Amino acid sequence: MKMFKKLMAVALAGVMALVVLTGCAASVNKKELVALLSDFDSIGSNKVEYKETSKDQANKVIDLVQKAYNNTKDEEKANFDPMDALRDKEIENNWDNRYKLYPEVKKALGIDDKTEDEYSFAIVELKKYSSQYNQDHATTVLATDVLNARKTLNHVNAEGNNGTVSINTVTLGSTEYLVVVFKVVA
Repeated sequence: MKMFKKLMAVALAGVMALVVLTGCAASVNKKELVALLSDFDSIGSNKVEYKETSKDQANKVIDLVQKAYNNTKDEEKANFDPMDALRDKEIENNWDNRYKLYPEVKKALGIDDKTEDEYSFAIVELKKYSSQYNQDHATTVLATDVLNARKTLNHVNAEGNNGTVSINTVTLGSTEYLVVVFKVVA
């Protein structure tokens, strides 16, 4: 009986360790995130219903982010901002230039002056919350963060109500980021 209790104690400790370690990673409920992005985007004048598509477009942005991160000096990596790293610093950041700030992203996604669909993207840190309330509402907070960080890459009057989102994650150093590429079909 003593041996059984010891084995059960070891097994329970193993299960608890597994639960704790599993709980450390930020998880993304993509289906809920896409639904929230659709809901939040419909608050304006044009309701867009997003559907998740392949990770291909997000992966193209991730390739650029990883390249920028790898080219960052070690002492500066702790303050690395992926959105800022992708912005062309030679272009003045103002209203008139807002669609010109991310030429490498546009190039990677194949966006040019003839592109009829509207594209935008966002990169946000996946946060780990300690409070139960924030854990329960993490996807809503994440959707809000994504929409706040979102940058439009081209200006077309895409008044369609169908869109796609390409979603993937990337870990840079010890920080995990969510990359979202939006496409509103013209």
